[in-house]
Amino acid sequence: MTIRKYTVTGSMVLLFALSLLVIETGLAQEARVIRIHGDFIAGKPAVTRVEPQETWIKKGTTIVWHNLSNKEVKILFPKGKECQEATGARILWKLDSRACLFTDFNIPFGGTTSALFNSIGRYDYEIEYVGEKTKEKGSILVRTEPYGK
Repeated sequence: MTIRKYTVTGSMVLLFALSLLVIETGLAQEARVIRIHGDFIAGKPAVTRVEPQETWIKKGTTIVWHNLSNKEVKILFPKGKECQEATGARILWKLDSRACLFTDFNIPFGGTTSALFNSIGRYDYEIEYVGEKTKEKGSILVRTEPYGK
């Protein structure tokens, strides 16, 4: 008897998650992926970055954060109340007592989370590498048309 093994890549999982989000909400016009990079060697960051660091989108776009680092991460919006009111279809996000909106779980390597941005504005966020002091910052700029048009 032959047993076949199928390998599911992170990209395939991400595409599946995106399609479910669009199907379930029926709201997303398009989706953009933000990649989180971070290589930590002996507890020290060798390379960390968010790509792209500044993301221009049009209203109604879903942002998906994809963790490609070797550390678990959390995403935090310091102006959480404002961001909570401007987004929908968030998967496992929470508002804390300081009015910060953050992921309610650690995103593992290859893991994703997402939010649909439905209000025009600038939304700054931080990536926290769990167990590390290192943070990266990024911005989402929601316009009526993407890329500053």
